[in-house]
Amino acid sequence: MAEPPSAEVIRSFGGDPATVQSLDGGGGTSWRAAGVVLKPAASEREVAWIAAFIDALQVEGRLRVATFLPADSGDFVRDGWAATQWLDGQHRPDRWEETLAAGRELHESARAAGPEWPPFMQERMDAWSRATRAAWGEEPLPALPPSAAEMVDAAVRLLPAGAGDPAQVVHADLAGNVLFADESDLPPAIIDMSPQFRPATYAEAILVADAVA
Repeated sequence: MAEPPSAEVIRSFGGDPATVQSLDGGGGTSWRAAGVVLKPAASEREVAWIAAFIDALQVEGRLRVATFLPADSGDFVRDGWAATQWLDGQHRPDRWEETLAAGRELHESARAAGPEWPPFMQERMDAWSRATRAAWGEEPLPALPPSAAEMVDAAVRLLPAGAGDPAQVVHADLAGNVLFADESDLPPAIIDMSPQFRPATYAEAILVADAVA
């Protein structure tokens, strides 16, 4: 398990260091401190862009979306950590249709907001971003073992011709990041925004694959 953020970092985002506890999600790198969730951040610029995107969403009464919290310095990243608000709810693996509906609600609002995809996010070099570009034919595939190459070649033949649905900002990791709090009569909550600039149906396909897995 990764080390938690320092007490100073936790306090800078308004959290209580005495309450810090590890969370199951986030690959073992996410921590809760009272009403604050802290997670290692990619960069200040990326977190600030995602924070502005979330603030532009019009989802009141239909969804809850975890917003980013600024540190006491006004920055969104402190010593490599970013923070979002804690939202009540649980992941429910028996409610995939409702998870899909929440994702569609989010993407409809994102489409209406119409944010452009900034160049610095197009150039991200993390494994997920590179794999996405390779899947869309924007980056060469690496050398693959024969069994994997066979599966990839079969998948490529299934891709439809033409442009397909228009690209927009989507949450590319909805599975496990849509929470339900029925006992509190709250709308679904969406956390841990993982944005990509792809058709909304691509995000839905990822959700379906994760649900099957």
